[in-house]
Amino acid sequence: LRTSRRKPFWVMFAAAVIWYADTMTVSCFLPDLQYIEAWAVHIHNAGLGQVYQGSPLYNYPPLMAYALWLFGLPFADVGALKDSLYLFKFLPLAFDLAAAIVAVKWAGDRRREALCLLVLVANPIYVFESFTWGQIDSTYCALVFFSLYAAVRDRPVSSALLFTLAFNFKIQALLFAPLFGLIWLWKFRQPWAPKRVALAWGVCGIFQFALLIPFIAAGQLGHMLGILASPVNYYHSISMNAFNFWHFFYGERSYVMDDTAVRVAGGLTAQQAGLALFFGISLLILAPPFLRIVKAKIKNQPYLWSEESLLLMFSLIPLVFFFFCTQMHERYAQPAILFVAVYSFRTRRYWLLALMFAAYGVNMDYVYQGMITEGWQRVLFNTRLVASIYAALVAALGWYYFRSLSKPAVTEPGALTAPADPRPAGAP
Repeated sequence: LRTSRRKPFWVMFAAAVIWYADTMTVSCFLPDLQYIEAWAVHIHNAGLGQVYQGSPLYNYPPLMAYALWLFGLPFADVGALKDSLYLFKFLPLAFDLAAAIVAVKWAGDRRREALCLLVLVANPIYVFESFTWGQIDSTYCALVFFSLYAAVRDRPVSSALLFTLAFNFKIQALLFAPLFGLIWLWKFRQPWAPKRVALAWGVCGIFQFALLIPFIAAGQLGHMLGILASPVNYYHSISMNAFNFWHFFYGERSYVMDDTAVRVAGGLTAQQAGLALFFGISLLILAPPFLRIVKAKIKNQPYLWSEESLLLMFSLIPLVFFFFCTQMHERYAQPAILFVAVYSFRTRRYWLLALMFAAYGVNMDYVYQGMITEGWQRVLFNTRLVASIYAALVAALGWYYFRSLSKPAVTEPGALTAPADPRPAGAP
């Protein structure tokens, strides 16, 4: 009976995989494709260790370079590599599809899991960034998502490795570092013994060093660290086409306005004001669980933390970052999608996911289509309208988050306790 119930789920997933494999096209967002092509060609000609010496500047962590290096190995000449580069989209697409399975299974709604799967894998907005755009954000977004899932399931070694993989694909994954810090503080000693924590980060340290070997051998480690230490201020636009908070004030002019020159309230620059809003709101989100965890540790008592509250926290932080900070690209809301999806599926508040997809989809398509606003598109691609949808989503998620914190933790559905660990203290 269980097998028969799951057949529609796997049939739909297999159908989606076949569909995407059969309909994969050469279409990509041309500016990004040109960068990726130049990096792939440089790696092919000069070697993996020299990627940070190429032009245009490669400013990603090393795993993106590894992926391009592996992709280019079967090709004897650069022409064949360029002609086949659109197939590189299968990498982020694979992460999209794998994350969809985990999201639906995590949600735990067996009666609706096939429908929930369709909402993701049959949704052109969900796979837009990988399948249509040709970018790789899906990789690190999925890895962060998997890392939280592993942490919730008390697998610290897996969680730490997955997070290490995430920020080695894209530096933006470090946005989640304080959130994982809270989780590790919460689970430290009970149920995660210090030996398990030390093992997890010891393994990650060895893995990180291994990733850096080609760049150390090429004498490029210092140059690489110098590039990665300055991940911002490549563009000084108030908004790099992200329909966020700043579009309420400046609309489409946000793209051509310098965030270090425009002054707002209190004489702050737009960049400073955006950062102040992001850090201030993030503090409001993270402070309550932090204080409760510390209090529980001092009293040597378990702290119950619901999965719903965790999912909301992981949804809110990337959305607040996207919504208030300057220099944001349209793609930077994507890390929230999977967490919003699982929360929506678990609680059946599907309208939250609908808001997420509506705002994200219109924003992405606007940029991909060349920022065309003629006729009916003036209504659909109204930047302030999309910013309003994002604002409503952030407000709703914030409401549910703080309400989840105010409830007695014992009565929370899906509450996560810190039970005694049945495994030996040294087990991974």
